[in-house]
Amino acid sequence: MDNTYSPEVEYTNDYYHFMSPAMIDCIALNSGFSLPRRDGGFSYCELGCGFGLTTSYLAATHPEGRFFGIDLNAMQIGVAQEKCKGFGLDNVHFIAGDVMEIDPEGFPDLDYVTMHGLYSWVPAPVRKGALDLIAAKLKPGGCVFLSHDVLPGWHALMPIRDFLLAESEKSGKTSVMDRTMYAMSRLQQMVDQRANFVASSPSVLDWAVTLLKQDPRYVAHEYLVSCLAPMPFKTVAKDLSDIGLQYAGDTRPLLNNFRLCVPANLHADIERENDPHEREALKDYLFATTFRRSVFVRRHSTESGPVRDAGDQVWGLMATNVRPSLEFDFPSGKCRFDHPVYQAIIGTLRTQPRPLRELLQVLSGFPERALYNALMMLFAAQWVAPFRMNSGNSACDRINRQRIEGPRRDDMLLSSTYGGALPADDVERLYLFVRGTGGKNMAELGDAMHREAERRNWYRESPAFASFGADAAARRQSLHRIAARIVQQDDYYRSLGWL
Repeated sequence: MDNTYSPEVEYTNDYYHFMSPAMIDCIALNSGFSLPRRDGGFSYCELGCGFGLTTSYLAATHPEGRFFGIDLNAMQIGVAQEKCKGFGLDNVHFIAGDVMEIDPEGFPDLDYVTMHGLYSWVPAPVRKGALDLIAAKLKPGGCVFLSHDVLPGWHALMPIRDFLLAESEKSGKTSVMDRTMYAMSRLQQMVDQRANFVASSPSVLDWAVTLLKQDPRYVAHEYLVSCLAPMPFKTVAKDLSDIGLQYAGDTRPLLNNFRLCVPANLHADIERENDPHEREALKDYLFATTFRRSVFVRRHSTESGPVRDAGDQVWGLMATNVRPSLEFDFPSGKCRFDHPVYQAIIGTLRTQPRPLRELLQVLSGFPERALYNALMMLFAAQWVAPFRMNSGNSACDRINRQRIEGPRRDDMLLSSTYGGALPADDVERLYLFVRGTGGKNMAELGDAMHREAERRNWYRESPAFASFGADAAARRQSLHRIAARIVQQDDYYRSLGWL
């Protein structure tokens, strides 16, 4: 029975913001790389794009970009094409095909190439095809996002994968999904019986329990392919180094600062490693890393045109409830953000995103190094994020209007300034709809939200309204309280282009 990658099984349909140009650029810039300005636009290609949701959202929020998505599954590509047609996007092109058979000459020179998980799930010839495309088409200063399963962390998980693969092969089922469901049911039995290969380690048992909650489509792609190839970071880094790329960092910013992500008693071990690849490999042993989300960069000569540096990076607040008194529990210890420098950054970003260079000018009363270090701490805590200074565009506005005014179909809204999509629950979407219809005082806002929730039947159909009860007066009072709270977030919504 063939257990190589099968296009028969569709993949999950998810959006991954860590693949956005703003995030990729941020990791490169903060690692000391200079990047081209790309003011005249850029080109972006996702290999293994699935249903193309990430590529589509990025195309909608970056009208100056030219986007390509490639996937072996023709059905998924068809869905992606129809979705983009409905969005009214003309800057994205989806291709159904094998990466090994794609002619690089059919592409423009590329600023970004992204692969989420693909590198671990495909045979070596497909990996070579991806590297050949990067080698041929990635511009100087271009960036690659590449996520993959990692050794040594996966060593402890291989018995689970081997068990699932063996059970699927002897299931007698013909379809991949039937084999997957059978294999998952057998693993559930092993978990229930606390079989030693899953129960001998608490972390492995937790992994098995989590796996059983996953979408079976994901399990089929991640576990039930014979070509699954977790690999050490140094192997992947060498593959990219051989075609002229250097490692910049992980899109999980906490992992790029070992003083935050590594317990203090292990700092000396990390500091002894001068080679960056050896340092990353050691961290993978310390953490038993199972997955990486790496950014690699092809060096850009400052003589070849205008460049960006870290001072050009735009920063914005990622949540409206950020308060300087809050604590964050880093692996190296707790951190309180109550120092005046944190308060100044949070207060300044609360109304609008700003480039780092402008932030340093506005807050010139603080030393630049202290400001930058504080900003990186907030970034590691995911309280601030890289934004892009860009005005709204018609595609974003049109898609958001459909989602704010229409029935419950999607929990994401798009933002040109953020450069991607952000979650917005039904209460937020209802507020934005009512808020956008004109000036209302607080009482009118609550009443209007109540009437609109009734009209949409959301008290019955939306989980966000399930706790409001059946009494109309109590529902109205609840929405009055929500309106009084949520109206304080208007500056945040304006910074995202939602108001």
